[in-house]
Parts: sequence; C-alpha cells; structure tokens
Amino acid sequence: MDMRPFHIAQKLGKKIDYLETIEDQLAALDGIPFERIVNYLNHIKNWRVHKELFKKAFLEGDIQQFYSMTGEFPPAASRF
Repeated sequence: MDMRPFHIAQKLGKKIDYLETIEDQLAALDGIPFERIVNYLNHIKNWRVHKELFKKAFLEGDIQQFYSMTGEFPPAASRF
C-alpha cells in the first residue's frame, strides 16, 4: 500500500476501501504449493531480472505480457 495517499485520505476523513483483505491474501498464498514458494526463495538472484521485466511491461502498457507475469505468484523460475 502506498502510505502517503493513505495518510492524506485519513487526514481528510475520506472513506478508505481496500482491494484485498489480509484474509484474502493469506487464502491466495494457501493455494501456492510449498515447494514452489521454496523454489522462488531459492532463486533470489533472479528477482532483479523479474522486477525489470515486470516494470518494462507495465511502463510500456503491454497488458498481455504484464498479466502473464502477474498471473502466477511466485513467478515460475523458468521465466528467468
């Protein structure tokens, strides 16, 4: 969450709606096989590459590429 707008909205007394709850996020994580999470964590050296590919697709507005990378988390190691 971007905290700056959050704090501004709070100060202005605006209603703050969340896209996901913590419970939603935990439920999504429960659906990821443990081995896949461990594999992702074991490939920390690839995170920078993934970040750059993700950022490039986002900034270029390449929606299909963006969604193909965000559709699975953690990302498959084969993408690196």
